[in-house]
Amino acid sequence: MKQGEEWKVLAEDREQRLDKWLAAPARLGSRSKALQAIGRGQVFVKDVEQGTSDSSRKVVASERVRVWHDRPGGVTNRYFERHDSGLRIIYEDQTLIVINKPAGLLTVPLASLPGEPSLFDQVQNYLRSARKVTLLVVHRIDRDTSGLVVFAKSPAAMTSLKDQFERRRPKRVYLAYVCRVLPVESGSWHDMLVWDQDELRQKPASTDKPDRIGVAKPATLHWRGEERFERASLLEFRLVSEA
Repeated sequence: MKQGEEWKVLAEDREQRLDKWLAAPARLGSRSKALQAIGRGQVFVKDVEQGTSDSSRKVVASERVRVWHDRPGGVTNRYFERHDSGLRIIYEDQTLIVINKPAGLLTVPLASLPGEPSLFDQVQNYLRSARKVTLLVVHRIDRDTSGLVVFAKSPAAMTSLKDQFERRRPKRVYLAYVCRVLPVESGSWHDMLVWDQDELRQKPASTDKPDRIGVAKPATLHWRGEERFERASLLEFRLVSEA
């Protein structure tokens, strides 16, 4: 059985993010492959398994990093797809479930889009077929965004998770490709957002519908370039505040 590959961090590579260091052509070759390997529990630093939260850790000169491609049970325990439900379940226990939502799917049903499929409905159907559990919404991501969504299975779990989001304890990091090569390496975006009750999402504040605007709140995100291609750029976005 293949045990994987191992590399030693050179002095000139120190202070790089683990996922970015693994993405080098001489190692895994891309950021997506690096993140997938980490998410599947296949990456070890000094024989210590690295999790998703370790993706941004800085590598240290002379430490050894190993990728165990064929780790027994790695995919099943860390990242798997239920073929009967079609859900990409990242984590599940008695109190919560974490799903990798595909782009184009609503997080929760919208009254303005009756009959439109949503992740909430899919997860609820999955839980209903397995056991009696009441699914509770903790947070949302936009329809066109893919990424992790956390649902609670009990009121206590929902209260705890919502409190963490309100105190901004979760690190909200997004990756996106833009169809241009950016001339600068990083930047910030600031705006005033309001909650649209009809669409159940944040929208830029506007004065054309004062009855729906309410009180706008400041929102900030920072971005930086991760990779440049001939006609595109891969960017990392970090949300700092949200209305």
